[in-house]
Amino acid sequence: MSTTGTVFEQSFDLPAPPERAWAALTDARSLEAWFCEHAEVEPSVGGAWRFWGRHTPFDAGEADADQTITGFDPPRRLGFTWTWGRGRCEVDLTLAPAPGGATLRVTHRMEGAPAASAECDPGLYAQDFWIVAAANLAAYLRAGAPAVRPDYTEPGPDVEVEIAIDAPAESVWRELTDPARMAGWLGCDRLAAQPRVDLRAGGVYTFGWAGPDGSAMGPTEILELDPPRRLVVSWRHGSDATDRTEWTITPVDATSCRLAVRQVGTRSADEGQGYRSGWAAFLLLIRRAAMGAPGPA
Repeated sequence: MSTTGTVFEQSFDLPAPPERAWAALTDARSLEAWFCEHAEVEPSVGGAWRFWGRHTPFDAGEADADQTITGFDPPRRLGFTWTWGRGRCEVDLTLAPAPGGATLRVTHRMEGAPAASAECDPGLYAQDFWIVAAANLAAYLRAGAPAVRPDYTEPGPDVEVEIAIDAPAESVWRELTDPARMAGWLGCDRLAAQPRVDLRAGGVYTFGWAGPDGSAMGPTEILELDPPRRLVVSWRHGSDATDRTEWTITPVDATSCRLAVRQVGTRSADEGQGYRSGWAAFLLLIRRAAMGAPGPA
């Protein structure tokens, strides 16, 4: 297959040498510990590198898991094809030695998007997917457990994702409400405008996002706040039904907390799964920023 559509590329730091990372990428039981619910690996070109189940967004189940290995060069390169929902993909994962471990380079080519929405850049679906996957791989290599594993089969119109953060509740609150801090984890180079916050009920709250026509997208107004525990904002994103986002910070002790985000009132499975994947990636970025370093981990 040769794709002509969207190409997503990004590098991620891993806290282990390429050999250990390769083992985690090519052993089915390891994949089930950090990446997916179910995996099947046949370690050769033409073999399976199949994954499916409740931790895979837009997953259609075992019968449709058709991931096939196209490149296999231990411990440097794994390539595979994948029909992801409504999109056809080619993926290359390359590992290289780096100070402190390895660098994982992801190149993900897509024809179409996994979801039905025509309003979301397919590259954003790939970006969210690989931010979560790379962070979970890094956490597994470091401590034997993933960082956040959304369950995409959870029913209902409300989407909630939660993560543990080794930082005080006040530090996480600043990440959510200080525009300069927000620009860091949002990726200021990708923003149409700088984030804005007027920290009061009824005040402006924006990420600086804009749609193709220049109209504001994402959060717009603060509906409720209870510093440093709770922030509720209105939400607008194309034709999505959901119109409200709720952030909750729960202190665990003086130096750690849990951060949960709830997207209220999604209308379809595609809409809900898109938010679950997107917010999981954002929680990882916020956690990394609150703990003092940029990027996912």
